[in-house]
Amino acid sequence: ILCDCYARMVVSRVVRCMKRNKKKLLLLAAAAAGAYIGGRYLMKRVSQITDRQTVSQRQTWKLKEHFESNRKTSNSTVISLLPTLKDALYAQLNAEAITAELRNRPSNKLSLWENLKTISFARVVVGVVSCSMLVAYMRVQLSILGAAMFRDLHRPPGEELGAPPDVQKTFLSNVQYFLQDGVVGVASCTKKATEAVLAELSLKHQMSSQDMVQLLTLVGSTMTADTPSGGGSLGACMVQYLTPRESLLQLEGEEEAGHSSCVAYLLAATRDVLDSNDFATVLDGLIIQGFAELHKGLCDVYHSAAQASSTLPLAKIIPLVTDHSQVLFSPTFIQVLLGNKGLQRLSENIYEAFSEGTVL
Repeated sequence: ILCDCYARMVVSRVVRCMKRNKKKLLLLAAAAAGAYIGGRYLMKRVSQITDRQTVSQRQTWKLKEHFESNRKTSNSTVISLLPTLKDALYAQLNAEAITAELRNRPSNKLSLWENLKTISFARVVVGVVSCSMLVAYMRVQLSILGAAMFRDLHRPPGEELGAPPDVQKTFLSNVQYFLQDGVVGVASCTKKATEAVLAELSLKHQMSSQDMVQLLTLVGSTMTADTPSGGGSLGACMVQYLTPRESLLQLEGEEEAGHSSCVAYLLAATRDVLDSNDFATVLDGLIIQGFAELHKGLCDVYHSAAQASSTLPLAKIIPLVTDHSQVLFSPTFIQVLLGNKGLQRLSENIYEAFSEGTVL
């Protein structure tokens, strides 16, 4: 009986307490329910964010892997095109033919020496410039194409390919314009500038290694003044020789294949990059780096020939410069240009921009 009374008393006190604190208990219950629901929502959001980060990291990893593969392809492509570029350049500035004539002791020996003087210096200058142009152009072209191919690898089902094999072939063949017509323009511009710089220098003129370096630098400055966009940087002036302005490529065959729009898009994208200030800056950086390597190599050759003497006559410097042009088309020289940090950043930006929106 006592236990029952005690139990009823406890229940009664609890009931009275609940009645007195009814609002507080309701608020407490609501808070507990809210905390539970909020916790579940927070866990769901954290899970979604984690999933997105995982997808983003996976996409970044795949993009970097594809980019690195594309970079290696670009480098090997540039090296494979060096013999073609060298042959095209030597055909325009043929020092070997003049040297062979001089061995026969012709009556016009002096005029041949004057011509050899111009061609020798022009060839090393245009060698640096044209190699820099080829490296920059191929990296841009293959970065744009690589990004398009990356998008194709991860395109939604049923979506048309942006860069099928026939489009790739047609697009990449555009470099032939530079290797055939563009090199002629660069060589002509360089030869004209070199003639202007060397016109007053006789074959007996004594030159130090520093004089030789300054002469080469002056040729580059004269080239910018002689172009239609004179006054700009050398890189900006040389862009005009990379692709034809009026029509990048004849696309009649592509009309039949139904891929003309794909090729036109890739070519238009290339032209947009080539016309940008970023590209001109990168090309300038490559040319400056190339000239630094040229100056270093020529100075080494000069000091070996001069030995104890501080100067050499121009007639003795000409053969040194003529022979050194071979070095500019070696993989060793090109690897220096291919490792340019500005070029790397430009290609990364192109890859990121043209692969944006890819769903993995």
